[in-house]
Amino acid sequence: MNNQAYWSLAVVVAGLALIGGTVYNLQHQQRSFTSAAGDSLLPADQRALSWQVRPLADQIEVDLQLSSLDQAVSLARLSLTYDPASVEFVSAKPGHLFDQVSVNPSDGRLTLISQGRFYGQGSWAKLRFRVLSSPAQLRVDPAFSILQYEGGESRQVAEITLPLE
Repeated sequence: MNNQAYWSLAVVVAGLALIGGTVYNLQHQQRSFTSAAGDSLLPADQRALSWQVRPLADQIEVDLQLSSLDQAVSLARLSLTYDPASVEFVSAKPGHLFDQVSVNPSDGRLTLISQGRFYGQGSWAKLRFRVLSSPAQLRVDPAFSILQYEGGESRQVAEITLPLE
């Protein structure tokens, strides 16, 4: 290979490496938003929280489901807000991911905390509410909602509105 062909090939390889690095950085930035507190936010396309709403006789059951995404979770904390004129908290029980779920209801806010270890996805807690009037909804407060991972990283749970009707 002559000198000119060698340098041309080296420039092409360097250019491809630069493009590949730029694409990786852009993808990484889209997944690693940071908050003022330094916690990285979960990207919208990989939310760790999902739910199923099931109507019962005079109540609504919300099955909160968690996904650990790419790491084992050691602590989950979720703060839900609601209008107490529209929604009344009735009860909570743990799903199968954690042995216990600590629930702290106050006027218009419900905080859930669980500690343990899980990797994968499944039911975290089953919550029951009574709908008093429309619109009945719960809202995840991202300022107080995190998943803490075994490696020490914490991620905020994205702000989500959960309709109950």
